[in-house]
Amino acid sequence: MPVAYTKHDGHLLVGSPFAWGKNLRTGEPIEVQLAGRRRTADVQVVSDEAGVVELYGVIAADNKNFASFNEIGVTADGTPDPDDLRRAFDGGAKVFILTPR
Repeated sequence: MPVAYTKHDGHLLVGSPFAWGKNLRTGEPIEVQLAGRRRTADVQVVSDEAGVVELYGVIAADNKNFASFNEIGVTADGTPDPDDLRRAFDGGAKVFILTPR
């Protein structure tokens, strides 16, 4: 399934509120298609409020379509709205940190 990702600190961040995320588990590698190559990626699931809010903010700042789809607005200084980020968490959002090998 194609997903949007953001490169961050040598990892790929994927955020989603959808149920497919339950199939990903920390410590269980997955296969990904990245830049035309099939690769194994290690997975870390972030599901705590502070982590989701922080990393959803990173993704939303990098990808305006992601922000719009997830109804994350921006504040006067141009950063993702913290209240919207918390609402995303309350709606079941998780972030998946993928580390391609």
